Amino acid sequence: PYIWRRVREFRDRKFNGFGIEGVSGTIEGYVFLLQNRSDSGIDIDVSDIAFTTARAGRRLLGFLADFSTTTKSITINGAPLHPILSLMTSHHHEIVKSEIWMLRITDLARALTERGYPRHVTATIQLNIHDPIIRENDGSWTLHVEHGRAEVKKEAAMRPAITCEIGALASLYSGFYTATQAALLGWVEGETGALEAADAIFGGFGTPWMTDFF
Repeated sequence: PYIWRRVREFRDRKFNGFGIEGVSGTIEGYVFLLQNRSDSGIDIDVSDIAFTTARAGRRLLGFLADFSTTTKSITINGAPLHPILSLMTSHHHEIVKSEIWMLRITDLARALTERGYPRHVTATIQLNIHDPIIRENDGSWTLHVEHGRAEVKKEAAMRPAITCEIGALASLYSGFYTATQAALLGWVEGETGALEAADAIFGGFGTPWMTDFF
C-alpha cells in the first residue's frame, strides 16, 4: 500500500491513472501520469507504467503519443532497458540519470541456495571466492544446479572453477554481468569451460533493476 500511494500521489503531486482493458475484461496495462506546465509548454511525468501484453504496450505508447501536440517531453523512471522503450518504432529518447545496481552478498551459502536458476541448466562448478570482510564466505564452494535448484557445499574439488572477489560474484549473481564479460574486465579468472558454465548457471533473468530509490 505504501508504494501504491507513492505511484498515485508523491510530494503533493497527484498522478492520474489510465488503464488498457484486455479481451477478457482484465487490465493488461496502465500508466500514471502528471501534466506540468513549463516554459516550453506542457511536460509529462510518469510515476509508473506497466503492461502484460505487447498489444497493451503499443496502446500505451499511442496514448502517450497523443499528447505530442502540446507536450515536449515525457519523463519515465524505469529500468536501463525498459520494455516500453523497446516497443518504440523510433528510439528518440535519452537517459539523463542512471543509478547502477548495487548488491553485497553477506551469506554466500544461503544466497546461492535460494537464488533460483534456469530450469533447463544442469551444471556443477567450483567457486573460489575471496571475501576480506565476511570470512565465512571466503574459500572454495561447489555449486551444483539442476531443475532450477541448487546444492551448495564448502569444499575444494577438481571441477571447472572460477576465481573472484565477492564483489565480482555479486555482479554474476544478480545478472549484471556474465562471467565471460567479467573475465574481460579482469574481475573473474577461469578457463573457457568454467566461464561458459557460470554464464549458463547465472543467466536467464536479464539485467537487474528496481523501481524504487533508497
